[in-house]
Amino acid sequence: MRISELAKESGASTDLIRYFETKGFINPRVVKIRTRKVRDYSEEQVELVKLIVEYIDEGFRHDAAYAKAVDHINNPRLV
Repeated sequence: MRISELAKESGASTDLIRYFETKGFINPRVVKIRTRKVRDYSEEQVELVKLIVEYIDEGFRHDAAYAKAVDHINNPRLV
């Protein structure tokens, strides 16, 4: 998935997604398409970004939102 698609699906801006990359929260694959390079996000990274955004919207800071999202993915809870 490309960054613009991820932004639409997750509700995060492309700048916020790039910020997550600089923080090391996500690490997309870089794919060369003709003469340019584009980011390609896995389904796992898409789900992680969605969760991080959800926790940020709930009021958590970025680092705490990331930690909660990783915990949620690693320890899913039955509802």
